[in-house]
Amino acid sequence: QWFDLRTPRGRAVPLAVAGRARWRTGQWSLEDASLRLGRSQVRAALTQRAGAAGAGRSLTTLAIEADAIDLAELETLLPASRAASSTGPVLDVPILPGRVDLADTDLSVRIGRLEGSALGWSDLRFDARMRQGRLLASPFSARVLGTPFEGAVAFEIADGQPQAELWLGAERADVGSMLDRLGLGNRLQAGVDRLVVHGLARGRTLSALLEQSTFTADLEGGRVLLRDRNTGASAQVKLDRGRLEALPGKVVTLGLKGALDDEALELTVSTGRLSEWLTPSTRLPFHLTAQAARSRLRMVGSLQRPLRDPTVEFAMDLEGPRLDALNALARVSLPPWGPYSLIGRLAISPGGYEVSNLRLRVGQSVLRGSGSLDTRRKPAALDVSLTAPSIQLDDFRLGDWRAFDGREATPAKSGESLEALRAKARDASGRAERLLSREVLARQDAMVLVRVDQVMSGADRLGNGWLIARVESGRADIGPVQVDVPGGRATAWLAY
Repeated sequence: QWFDLRTPRGRAVPLAVAGRARWRTGQWSLEDASLRLGRSQVRAALTQRAGAAGAGRSLTTLAIEADAIDLAELETLLPASRAASSTGPVLDVPILPGRVDLADTDLSVRIGRLEGSALGWSDLRFDARMRQGRLLASPFSARVLGTPFEGAVAFEIADGQPQAELWLGAERADVGSMLDRLGLGNRLQAGVDRLVVHGLARGRTLSALLEQSTFTADLEGGRVLLRDRNTGASAQVKLDRGRLEALPGKVVTLGLKGALDDEALELTVSTGRLSEWLTPSTRLPFHLTAQAARSRLRMVGSLQRPLRDPTVEFAMDLEGPRLDALNALARVSLPPWGPYSLIGRLAISPGGYEVSNLRLRVGQSVLRGSGSLDTRRKPAALDVSLTAPSIQLDDFRLGDWRAFDGREATPAKSGESLEALRAKARDASGRAERLLSREVLARQDAMVLVRVDQVMSGADRLGNGWLIARVESGRADIGPVQVDVPGGRATAWLAY
């Protein structure tokens, strides 16, 4: 019969209990048992038989079923938690007593849905066999955000030291949705074709557990899509393989190999230790190294969770042998200048991107300043300001490169095969646009200011100067350009 249960938080939750008990010689059972608490209902069957486990030990058989369990409602049955002033004492509280006596039990759990779960758990199945204080390797399965996971778990206590081992596998896991639900960012769309996880945890206290545990995850295939929410511009990484490791006392690391826009990519990310992930308000150290298109990018900083709409800042370092090696990634035909490096402080915000304390080196020429890209404007607006004590013109030779489009269609040769024509079309469509092509100029507006104290050509000193370049509504204005030389002053302006 229903009656109201008054919760510690002042709510009334309906409660009903029903069941039928049987006693026999050497056996007792609880049949057709049910517990209805608010919107949650659990059905159970329990049997204990003397001597069934051997050596005079009783065997308990327990089966639990539920269509749905409302976690949010059940949380109201607990006293309101008080914020802890420090995580240290909490971490050192034993999470298990010194001695755990696991009865010889066969356990079967079937739960349809866990309402109120951030990861949308459903179809939970767990079949456990506990013998002589050990949980033998027992299979379980569940769906997380619609992705089926299967695995097994084992547990034992040896010499007072608890140890748990976990195996887990999934096909076509939506990792991006999981990270979003956990408050770890919503700009990332990521899917993994195959995921295999193994974990080994030891320790009686939570701090010991986090410091002594080993956790690895191997992935094969998949994709990661990075998208700017304002412009819709995106970059896609095709994953070949990867490995995530959390070793005792060390930071969590992730290594990936794949391709970024068909360019081979190697990526390494490291962040805090497992113990640092426990407190959501803790800033996590972050270090990323990416190598692609003969170039290397490094980003170092920290992350404050949750990563919903924050402004995050990193120290950034990009270097490579020549700028035109980045043509495929930038989707623009860049000039053949190099070696180059770019160092600065990168800030990523909901409004766009900003680089301060910028130091750009091309050959022996060094420019300093700042730059920003406002992606809220349509089109996006680029603003760059640079100064240089000295510029060597020999570092900026163009060779056969042209800033203008000037592409000519290659006429088909007589008797050329259809496959050859298709290959030529693929090659033409895959080429980067010229820097001053119609397509590139229409992508964004831009303002660039450059001041140079001394212009050099080889060993000759030509003087000093400055230039302003602007792109607006597809029109490029290069100028005014002013150069002061010992014999006078030269100015120029070009509209395109």
